[in-house]
Amino acid sequence: MNHRKWVLAAPFALLLGPVPALGQALPIETIDQEEHVSSLGIDTVTPALAVVVANQVAQANEDGSEFISATAANGLGFRIQFEACDETAREGCKAMLLLAVWEAFPAEFQERLSESVSAFTREQPMVSAGTLEDGSPYVARYVIADFGTPQGNLVSEFANFVQTATDFHNEVVSTTASE
Repeated sequence: MNHRKWVLAAPFALLLGPVPALGQALPIETIDQEEHVSSLGIDTVTPALAVVVANQVAQANEDGSEFISATAANGLGFRIQFEACDETAREGCKAMLLLAVWEAFPAEFQERLSESVSAFTREQPMVSAGTLEDGSPYVARYVIADFGTPQGNLVSEFANFVQTATDFHNEVVSTTASE
């Protein structure tokens, strides 16, 4: 899986719509958790995402592919990239990649970081974690919804990812940098 292709495209991102005001996540009652979402895209996942995070901004890469930049209440920033899309690439996607990336570590920390990442992935088999070529640690989760999914499942996916990425930060990123 090539995470760099769109992480590096971030400087070329453009804003697609209005930016929501900084604030709090919405109450779970604002969505119908049983409502079936037939495909994944900005318009279909934003209601569930708004229940989990305080801010989200829809953006596009230079090639027109859309993604969401989100910030959880604890300050964790992550991105949602839509994958396996039909030709319109706006809706009709059957998968999404949730990805959090931290600043690169200096070369002298890379061995320790690699050991910490390996230990974390043994404990958290539902995510992928590693380091990019520049030494930046990342954690990712690929969500597949070939036949759609209920809004409530999306809330769970986002909430679980925020918790897992927060654990990654606390167990790997913070401790590696402070040792």
